[in-house]
Amino acid sequence: MMRNELSPLGDRDLVESIRFGETTAENEFVRRYVNPLRSMMLARTRNHEDAEDLAQDALLAVLQALRRGALASSERLEAFVHGTARNVANNYFRARGRHPLEVPLSEDVPAAPVESEWESQERLGLALTVLARHRGLDGAILRMSLVNGLTPLEIGRALHMRPDLVRTHKSRAAHRLVAEIGAASRPGHPMR
Repeated sequence: MMRNELSPLGDRDLVESIRFGETTAENEFVRRYVNPLRSMMLARTRNHEDAEDLAQDALLAVLQALRRGALASSERLEAFVHGTARNVANNYFRARGRHPLEVPLSEDVPAAPVESEWESQERLGLALTVLARHRGLDGAILRMSLVNGLTPLEIGRALHMRPDLVRTHKSRAAHRLVAEIGAASRPGHPMR
């Protein structure tokens, strides 16, 4: 980011003035960084409205941090502004990724086939039969997790194990269980 060399306050004075709540210093900070932040956000989002909003969010976040005295060295102001802006943009993209764009479907799009109650019950019965054949620690962990709905922490307490070991056993046993259910659900298998 290019800093305007004509600004009356140096970074150190600017940071200190903002920390002590001087409005003129905050206005100077915004004047100095608003355009570079807009440009940065526009390059990342390719959308003028989003870029403007994100630049304002970044400016506000930096100002709040400066007011709290979060910047250890005023020589790092530009890097601090840039890093905060990058985090604001990354958070925006993460949030957008969690909420994918919804596109309405037209009436002529076929609906997914719905599994009948009978098929659902048969599949559940097959899974429980295969699960019942799992003995020992892995089987116990799977039953406690899948049937009883316990978390790895709760299972670990019951079995006197660390939760990470519970997760390892559960993962290994679940892979075997899925493979066995897949094999058992094929036509001609003795369990069918």
